[in-house]
Amino acid sequence: MREKRRNCSNSRATRKPGVPTVPLMTEARQILGREGERIAARELERRGWRIVARNARVQGIRGELDVIALDGETLVVVEVKTGRACARSGPISMLEMVGPAKQRKLRTLAAAWLRANRTKLPQLEGLRIDVIGLRIDHAGRVASWDHVKAAC
Repeated sequence: MREKRRNCSNSRATRKPGVPTVPLMTEARQILGREGERIAARELERRGWRIVARNARVQGIRGELDVIALDGETLVVVEVKTGRACARSGPISMLEMVGPAKQRKLRTLAAAWLRANRTKLPQLEGLRIDVIGLRIDHAGRVASWDHVKAAC
């Protein structure tokens, strides 16, 4: 009997058995996430924070820091989670999307970014990791905003 082979560009179809896959983010979700990050950065600036970096990466560590800002003399790494206000499924709060593994990753990335960029920054009082959860309606307006300071 001849085995059927699927011709598929999806990496999940060709992965090795037992090797976990990371779900690919759709382009629509990427656009929504970037829009949420832009809205969050703009609002933080309006509140007097100084944005130091956006979508920052650290060499040798997989992942990205959405927003890095100064709140007075405190360096704040902000993880932004964005969803649609009309979503029929998913978490009640976007903040639920930042579980223990993501928190560990954020702490690792934040510490590595600070080590690499310390000389470019003013004297700091401390480092904090915040999480902002946004829901955006169809018109692109913020339907809900949750900001948890020192979330991790």
